[in-house]
Amino acid sequence: MKARRCVTCRKHRSCGLFWSSLAAFAGALVLFFVAVGLVYASGGFVLDGPDVVGVEPTAFGWWMIGVAGLTVLVIALAALAQLIAWVAAVVDTAEPSDKAWFIVLLVTGLVGVGLVAMIAYAVAGPDRKRANEPPVQAVDASSSTRLAA
Repeated sequence: MKARRCVTCRKHRSCGLFWSSLAAFAGALVLFFVAVGLVYASGGFVLDGPDVVGVEPTAFGWWMIGVAGLTVLVIALAALAQLIAWVAAVVDTAEPSDKAWFIVLLVTGLVGVGLVAMIAYAVAGPDRKRANEPPVQAVDASSSTRLAA
């Protein structure tokens, strides 16, 4: 029987998920506006004053509506991935003795401005993996220690 491994949330995993989902969210949002803009420019919307009351039954219009619908799905999944990355970051910062990052991430996430805190955490937040590594020994010119090439 294989021994079970304890899986811990590491900063590089939560930050990787965060940056990937942020890129997917931004890309899908741009593609959504491009698709809607192309339908509008091609006259695909039936307008009654300022209101859209229908869609012209053209193949191009329906394809762009389908693309816009797909981008809405990608935006929703990216938002879910953002939530998962935030929870992973909160769990990752809960264990160290210094709880400052834990409190900042938890409070800003619950208030609704967690995106700013997640960017700050991804750029400057603590990394438990690096905190547990032994310090690198300094080597000066007078020492007999040779560095491996």
